[in-house]
This record gives sequence, structure tokens and C-alpha cells, in this order.
Amino acid sequence: MMATWIRHNLGPTIRNSSHSAIKIITLDDQRFFLPWFVNIVFKHKTTRDYVDGIAVHWYYDTIFPPSLLKDTHESFPEKFLLATEACRGDKPGEKDVDLGSWQRGERYAEDIIEDVNNWITGWVDWNMALDLKGGPTYISNFVDSPIIVNSSANEFYKQPMYYNLGHFSKFVPRGSVRLGSTGFDNHIPVAAFRRPDNGTVVVILNKKEQVVPITVVDDSRGSAPIELITISKYLADVPISCVKVASLVPRHVDTLAVPRGTNRVAEECHRRDYGNGGHVCVCTSTQCDTVPRPTSVPRPNYLTYTSNKAGLRFEKSTGSFIMTDRLFANKIVVNANDKYQTMMGWDGAFTDSTGININSLDEQAQDKLLESYFSDHGIEYNLCRVPIGSTDFSKRAYSYADSHADAKLTHFKLAPEDFQFKVERDQWVGFSVLMGFRFRSSKGRKI
Repeated sequence: MMATWIRHNLGPTIRNSSHSAIKIITLDDQRFFLPWFVNIVFKHKTTRDYVDGIAVHWYYDTIFPPSLLKDTHESFPEKFLLATEACRGDKPGEKDVDLGSWQRGERYAEDIIEDVNNWITGWVDWNMALDLKGGPTYISNFVDSPIIVNSSANEFYKQPMYYNLGHFSKFVPRGSVRLGSTGFDNHIPVAAFRRPDNGTVVVILNKKEQVVPITVVDDSRGSAPIELITISKYLADVPISCVKVASLVPRHVDTLAVPRGTNRVAEECHRRDYGNGGHVCVCTSTQCDTVPRPTSVPRPNYLTYTSNKAGLRFEKSTGSFIMTDRLFANKIVVNANDKYQTMMGWDGAFTDSTGININSLDEQAQDKLLESYFSDHGIEYNLCRVPIGSTDFSKRAYSYADSHADAKLTHFKLAPEDFQFKVERDQWVGFSVLMGFRFRSSKGRKI
């Protein structure tokens, strides 16, 4: 039925309209539908030609292997794969909101690395901001979020999920290309990228509890040392063959960088421990931690940005490449000549609940929350997911065409929630999932 509808209705309507550049994505569900469901949808060539990409959710990724992504890519190499929804606290027996849980952030990093190494081009989180209960949600489907809002105190809490996501969104911008990479241990997964500015980013996750000595070797840049759990390394653009030696500290995130950037001074995290295996960074209308874009440093130096379970959040330090033939046995190799998919980006969803929670803060705190996600001193999200109609994270169920037998959509109209949180009344022309839009705050400001 979906294939027929795309072939006869959605496909020709979009492609023959003034919005013909909109990407059409199929599935938007779990890995266990791959590749068999897509095989059915694409059985007819016309349907296949209309569809640009394939969307998957993460909710059963621990059960169904990432090889299903690879198999789907190999069957349909012209279609991009995009991870379009993830959250924690969704399973029976899990805490809805687990303030400060490092394990939940670590699971995000693990899934992202696994996905991108199997042709995923971007990773979309679910709600960008929820309340202390994990809502609101009209069906009581409370879950966790990278940012939790406490409206009664006019503050919000950045969780480890936020920082683990940031080690990708901040340092792997849209247009980056995944590079080949090899590791040495399944408990230390790795992914590598070439940025549009020709920098190299290596993301490594140390899931072990002990320090692990490593050597990171980039066949086009050299190598560099770090201590980490998840590491994003933005390596210097130097045409030398050199080696750096590193020890991976347990439960730890780093980013190595040598780009051009601003000289803005970072604001520190104000920590609060809720006893859940980590801590949150507390933001108010007057203070919130930031992470400026890396500044330029001379060759052969690099910058390292570290986040860890113990409390560091994008902590910056400096190192230098060295020339040596001495290597640790634990070696991670970046193969810069092996190029794979181009990355589309990273983001979360502007659900109704996200808008409700942001609007529950005062104007200054709203600004700090939005800047935390989208500004150059935040984690620099570059996509926005906008649900079409209501979701479980709305206060009510609604669609845009509730009239019976209205095939021509004569009664189509947006909902009050859209005008309150998402678009201007006099400028909207419709919107779709994963299209950019203007967020409206309670003060009428837009981003």
C-alpha cells in the first residue's frame, strides 16, 4: 500500500510542485524491517525512483545487528540511510528520567559509532527538552532527554547524552565523509571522518573500566595521544608520518582539534550529582556551560576536548605530534584513502513537548537552551526534525486533515501548537519531517 501511494500520489505531487527538492524517506521504523520491507517498497522502479532515503529508529538496535544496515545499503546504494529517532527510558523497567546517567550517554555514542560504520549518514535524537517526569505526553509515555527542564526553578540540566552527542555534532559537520578505520577491541569501537575543511576526526569509545594504552595512526596526518571513553579527534593537517601514543582512561570522552575558530572563552559546567552514575550541568538564565569552536594552533600541535564520567565536559588541553617508531600493541588506524558516505548531520526533534518545556523558562534561559544546541558555542546541531501533526509528546492527538472523505484536503490546516511553537501564521507554506523551520518562543523570538 505504501509503495502504491508513493508511486501514484506522494511522489508525483512532490516532484511536480514548487517544493520538488524535498527528500522523500521511507520506513522510519526499526532495523528488523530491513531489508525485506524496503525490498517490497522498491519492487516497482517508479516508486524506487521517487524515494531518496531510508529512515530507521534505534529502539531494538541491541537485538537486531547493524549488518542489516549494510545489507540494505548494498541493495540500494543510491539511497541514503538516516537514523531518525532515539531516546532512553523507553523500555519496561527503566527509569523514565535518569538524571546524570553516564551509561545512557555512553549508549548513545556506541550506537552512533555502530550506525555510521554501517552507512548511516546522520543521527537524530527524539525530544530536545522534556520536564522532570519525561513529558508532557498525553499517553504517559515518559522517557529521557539530553536536556531536562525544571521550570519551577527556571533552570535546565544538560545530561551526559547531550555531551556524547556533542562529540559528534560539534566536530563532524554536515558534508564530512566517513573514512576507513580499524580498531583492536570490540569494547573500544571507533569511527573516523574527513571534515569539509580537510581536518580528520576520530571518535573512539572506551567501554572498559580500566585505562587502555593505545596508538592512533592516521596514514595521511600522523597520530596523537588522548585519554578517553568517547573521543572525537580533529587531527592537524600535516603531511608527515608520525606516531602518537595514548592511554584510554575508562568512561571518558575526548576531542582532538586543530581548526580555525573563534577565541570565545568557555563557560564552565556547574555540576550537580543525582546519584545516577554521573552528573548534570545546571544552566540558568545567568549561566550555562559552553564549548567554543576550536581555535587555530600551529603545526604540529593539536587540541584535545575531553568529557568523562568523572565530571569533565569538553575539557580542552594541548598536545604535539611526535616522530617515533615505538607503538603500543593496541593500535587504531585511520585509512584516509578509504572514503565512504557523506554525513548529513545531527539533530533532535522539536516536538510539542520540547516547545512547551522551552517556553516554561524565562526569556534568558530559553536563549541559553537554544544556543546550547544550535550556536557556535553549543554543540552545533544542523538539522531539525519537525513532526507532522501530533506525536505521543503532545498534550492531545491531532492531525491536519481530520474531515471525513476529504481527499482534496479542502479542510487542511495547521494546529494551534504549530503557530505557538514552530511557524509564523503569515509565512508558512507547509513543512515536513527533517525540514528546517522557525522556532517561536513565548516572547515571539525565532531561531
